[in-house]
Amino acid sequence: MVVLCPGEKLAALTVTDKATLQAIWKVSQPSDAKQFGGPITLNDPQGFAKVEVSMGSAVPEAIDATAELVDGLQFGSAFGVDDVPETLTGTNDVIDADDKRVTEDEFREQVHDEYC
Repeated sequence: MVVLCPGEKLAALTVTDKATLQAIWKVSQPSDAKQFGGPITLNDPQGFAKVEVSMGSAVPEAIDATAELVDGLQFGSAFGVDDVPETLTGTNDVIDADDKRVTEDEFREQVHDEYC
């Protein structure tokens, strides 16, 4: 989930293997809707015109997802893949910075209150 402040626009998203620091997936040139953030699924380039790094077959144990904005600002989050509950699949819930399960709307509100 990429949450942006008013006026910010997404340029690219890079996912790296936290152990090797190698990019395992990178997408850029988001559609009009994606450039304002929202849910992004690993290895699903829907909403992006360009796949700069294609995903291999295996997902590393820990990954770092970094969003790059059109103004060059970057921010990201690293986590262990096994730390993501399978029960999140198919829901609008996310894990917040305090490792609590919250709805997408609650997460957006948290980010806006803290960063915007």
